[in-house]
Amino acid sequence: MSAALTVRLLGRPEILAGDRLLAFGSRKALLLACRVLLSRESQPRSRLAALLWGADSPRHALGSLRVALTKLPKPVLDQLVVTRDAIGVREDARLEVDAEAFATACAAGDAVGAAHAVALYRGDLLEGAERDAAAEFDDWLVAERNRMRQLAHDAHVRLAQTLHAQGQREPARSVADAWLRRDPACEAMHHLLMTWVGADQALAQYEVYRRARAVAHGAPPSDTMAAFVDRLRRGTEVGRDAQPRLAAATSFFGRTEELAELRALLADPACRLLTIHGFGGVGKTRLALSLAQESAASFPDGTFVVALDGLQSPELFAQTLARGCGLQPAGTVKPAELVASFLRMRKALVVLDNLEHLIDAASAALPESIEGQVGALLRDTGANLKIVATSREPLRLQEEWVFPLEGLAYPRPGEAAATAERQPAVQFFAQRARQAYAGFSLSAELPSVAQVCATLEGLPLGLELAASWVRSVPCAEIAAALAERAAELRNRHVNRAARHDSLGAVVAYSWERLTAEQRDALSALAVLVGSFSRESADQVAQANARTLSGLTERSLLQRAGEGRWRLHEIVRQYAWGQPDLAPKARVARQAALQKRRDAFYLEYLRQARARPGARPHWRGSSRRSMRRLRPGSSSSTAATSPPKASRPRSRGCTPPSAWATRKLPSGLAPTWAISSRWPPTSPPRSLRWTPRWRCSRKLARAGTGPTPARSARPRCRTWAGWARARRRPRRRWRRPRPLGIRCCSRAPAR
Repeated sequence: MSAALTVRLLGRPEILAGDRLLAFGSRKALLLACRVLLSRESQPRSRLAALLWGADSPRHALGSLRVALTKLPKPVLDQLVVTRDAIGVREDARLEVDAEAFATACAAGDAVGAAHAVALYRGDLLEGAERDAAAEFDDWLVAERNRMRQLAHDAHVRLAQTLHAQGQREPARSVADAWLRRDPACEAMHHLLMTWVGADQALAQYEVYRRARAVAHGAPPSDTMAAFVDRLRRGTEVGRDAQPRLAAATSFFGRTEELAELRALLADPACRLLTIHGFGGVGKTRLALSLAQESAASFPDGTFVVALDGLQSPELFAQTLARGCGLQPAGTVKPAELVASFLRMRKALVVLDNLEHLIDAASAALPESIEGQVGALLRDTGANLKIVATSREPLRLQEEWVFPLEGLAYPRPGEAAATAERQPAVQFFAQRARQAYAGFSLSAELPSVAQVCATLEGLPLGLELAASWVRSVPCAEIAAALAERAAELRNRHVNRAARHDSLGAVVAYSWERLTAEQRDALSALAVLVGSFSRESADQVAQANARTLSGLTERSLLQRAGEGRWRLHEIVRQYAWGQPDLAPKARVARQAALQKRRDAFYLEYLRQARARPGARPHWRGSSRRSMRRLRPGSSSSTAATSPPKASRPRSRGCTPPSAWATRKLPSGLAPTWAISSRWPPTSPPRSLRWTPRWRCSRKLARAGTGPTPARSARPRCRTWAGWARARRRPRRRWRRPRPLGIRCCSRAPAR
């Protein structure tokens, strides 16, 4: 007779009555049923209540237990014995529990039992139950999980050994890979795989094990594995220099959509070279490592991660790649040929991390350049080889697929608090802040955290550096400092790479690789706050399309829509500092750039106002032109204010001398006058000083707007006085009434 209930406890817990999946009224009710059915013993109610709801309040726990019993499905209740003091399983209960069958199969000790146990093991015991249970239940669950995991480990190893001894190499490799997907740092399984292959492939498998152990446990290989590898390498003439460790020091966060897109690209047969392209500190290396780990099952012949940040010349690339693949070049064989022959017939993944400092456009066509060597590797190997590169600059090869990577999503202005708290950038900052300070509260610091994320535009490195200071500096002060001096944010960790020591160092790392023309253009573009058009870049910064394209390829310039670009705030602040100029020359160049920018946008506004149909009230094409000067772009504020970091202070209603007293072009209204209505009903909030001009009365009466002209004595010295004068009613002049004296053209006759 078939079992009445099928209880699946390995993996996600499920209970089936025949072929029908039973639905429980609550999660705790499901855990209660699983716990009782697994033990098959009668247990006191007080013990079950304390196990699931904690022992702090026994009365509350017993009440919750009574409620959970009412939410059990009837097929489950039919198999239980529920009394006033205990809950157990009926002696004639018909149950089929996968955990019991798994333990019985493992105890058999033969290949058949091991195969049955491997088929039954779907995952950890009661997967996901730790989120809903009390601490007492977690303690019991961890112990049971470790016991089941050890049984599953032994069963997988035993089955893989048996299959390989019988000559079934592919099934044996499949069993080993299945367990390594669950436990990538399993030493016994890696050692078993190394004994099945030759020395070169064993060394490559050892590199996979070493990286997996560093990621999972943060520890070097064990002494047993190190001694085994020493025996494999004994007798070679090449030095045994330790390879650079590429394991991440922190956990991976978010990027689920990016990982899905990258895995889809790797699955495309046409994509053999995939470059993750982005600004420094955006998380390219961490994303590539996670991609390699998740895609390991698709590449049975291995995944090789090669760090190139310490490489000084492209001439050493082939030798470094060979060592990353576990090969030891010796004799007259060239390292490039050795790597090509090793990877030619293998379905493998090669990750090349940090290529940008090896790329040289002048020597890109030479065979010894990094571009030439990567292209030759693709030509000399089979179609099953995939290469993933991380770089701030693409390789510009025909086979290359470029995946642009940006910062994490961050809250926008005016976004609701509940929505802002769920943004990946906010969650990432909160996680790193709790790592630095256990008492950090996201709900209390949410407005400041959102401002930090917006200023840094979700840059993971910047968020990590900012979060490391929350223990000693409030988030509000961090946000205020980043708005003015984001490039000065420095690192507090001693084991971070020098190029990531500060946000300024990140930009300087790319700045040093720019040509003189590109540096001049980038420092000039820094005067444009927000997004800008190609015309403004050409007129203000004298940057042509070729220069803009070059800066975009180097991840220093970002596209902001059709025909528009923008600078990351960190890049803009660094470039505006003019790092290559002396202090006096820097001030003079900044003033010249500001003057050129103001002249361009004021001329743009004048032309927009002079177009047909612009009066009255700025309708038609001119009003559409005004919409191009949207908030957030440099066009909306460039004509009236300098960048915030260099704006002079003013006192009261006195205008800043460097901006308010400059003479405007003839026939051009100030920015506040170019609005949808003239004259304005109230002064704009952003204007803190009184303009020193008066408007033409004739043009004002005509309704077409005034023509500003400088005057020595302003009519209204303050906005309040101007508003009162505007609201004061005008008196109508009347002819004086006669006082009773008749006037005539000539005197009366006497």
